[in-house]
Amino acid sequence: MKGRSKIIWFTSAGLIIGFFGGFFLANSLNRSAMNRAVSLATQNDGQALTGALPIVIDAIERAKKEPDSFEAQFAAASMYYQIDRFEEAIKYYEAAHKLKPDDYQTLVRLGNSNYGLKRYEEASKWYEKALQINPNDVDVRTDYATTFFLRQQKDLDRAIQEYKIALQIKPNYEPTLQNLCVAYLEKGDKQSLKETLAKLEKVNPKNPAIERLKQGLNQ
Repeated sequence: MKGRSKIIWFTSAGLIIGFFGGFFLANSLNRSAMNRAVSLATQNDGQALTGALPIVIDAIERAKKEPDSFEAQFAAASMYYQIDRFEEAIKYYEAAHKLKPDDYQTLVRLGNSNYGLKRYEEASKWYEKALQINPNDVDVRTDYATTFFLRQQKDLDRAIQEYKIALQIKPNYEPTLQNLCVAYLEKGDKQSLKETLAKLEKVNPKNPAIERLKQGLNQ
């Protein structure tokens, strides 16, 4: 989610959500170490937190001691965000948001965290607030569009509309083109799928979704 749009992916079971370039930049080993450190740092037994990374301890303790510090709340939230502990991240990002309602990165992270919990309607609200500040962020616009695709009551027309807006800003952006193809496939609009698929194939002929999209086009 760091500067990369989430993409709609294929499996043998159908459509799932995947991530273009990975959900986070950190590898699994680093994430596990961070998770253990955060767990140690959030113990409530008053014992010395032996083994926890000092940076983790400092961030969480500072957030508790400085509830009126935006930087402290954001830093603690980011510790949780990096290891997919989105419930805790949301708690601190919401605290940061109250202190700086127009901070763009906080709004995006609140969208991403709710997205990670599959709360797509809630994620949409935060992305929308972020886009009011920066309407030209293609990654956020793409993720915003995808919330309409993934929610329980799909709104394919709105998803397609938002993908098109993103492509007006960055016409050859591969994640958005792929998502738009899947939305057209879901809608059954084969002509639009054919046209968009041609653009996707031109941008990256090795995109692994192309073959499945072609199969959908020919069915």
